[in-house]
Amino acid sequence: ASDVYKRQHLMKTEYEYILEVFKTGSFSKAAQNLFITQPALSIAIKKIEKDIHMPLFDRSHKPLTLTPAGKIFITNILQMKELENNLTRSIQDLDNLESGELRLAGTQYLNSHVIPAAIDQYIAAHPKVSLSLLEENSGKLNDLLKYGLVDMVLHCGEYDSSKYRGIPFFRDHLFLAVPRKYISAPPLLEKSYCAEELLKDDFLTNPKPKVPLEYFSNVPFLLLTNTNNLRVRALAICHENQFTPNIRFQAEQLETAYYLAAHGLGATFISDVMIREHHFPNLVFYPIDSPVAVRIYHAVIHKHSYLSRHMETFIDLARKTWKGKSNYCIDD
Repeated sequence: ASDVYKRQHLMKTEYEYILEVFKTGSFSKAAQNLFITQPALSIAIKKIEKDIHMPLFDRSHKPLTLTPAGKIFITNILQMKELENNLTRSIQDLDNLESGELRLAGTQYLNSHVIPAAIDQYIAAHPKVSLSLLEENSGKLNDLLKYGLVDMVLHCGEYDSSKYRGIPFFRDHLFLAVPRKYISAPPLLEKSYCAEELLKDDFLTNPKPKVPLEYFSNVPFLLLTNTNNLRVRALAICHENQFTPNIRFQAEQLETAYYLAAHGLGATFISDVMIREHHFPNLVFYPIDSPVAVRIYHAVIHKHSYLSRHMETFIDLARKTWKGKSNYCIDD
């Protein structure tokens, strides 16, 4: 029995090695992440390849790519990890939220401005549950779920509905924030909103005439980097308004772009949640007449994942946090 256990443990380690090489596309990077030497990792992978009489990785490509055998291994490794996670969640539910863990991941914006209150309430209500929070930009969040590193990812981006299930819980609205120094025409200024007006939801209850965003085509723009969902939305909004933005700077975080705009360095697309929290008198704001400007946030899990009570409870708290606050909450 001990020999069987040792072999099972060794196989699990080998599978983790294969998965890490696949994720990083590099033996050296995988070895660093696994805290082993590169030769040791190479020997372990070659042993598996010798056992099955075929390679797992095409080493002629940089980054490494999977062979047909490698694809079969990765598919089954990910399925096994999800089965393990489902088993763990099912057993934890028997303990009535008195123990276990909940692993979440979101963007810096969401982790800093949307879910902190829900996290605080969750920890207070369930102090024995280990809650962990990872942060990544929106373009990379789905990979954390794909590789079984988290139970849920929270974002407004796209996901493969054939593999994942999204549970909506929150929405926000995008505005164009423009430094006053770039607005010379009085009518444009009259149709803008200041932060105080947005605090009172004037853009919903007493809307002003919309301003075509092409009026700002000559203003320098501050956009997020390519791997961020907001950049995709920003470019789509500009395309709808028939102009290509003059990009001055690219930022990794929404907050950075917002502060750069507040210093007069250009216009940026910003969430009304952040406008409410940080008021800058030298910025004015314009609503965006586009469905792309309404961001729907989902708690995304594997389609066939077991939705544990830990997950359900957190999603419910995230909704209640925004209940009754300016159309932010999304009921199930």
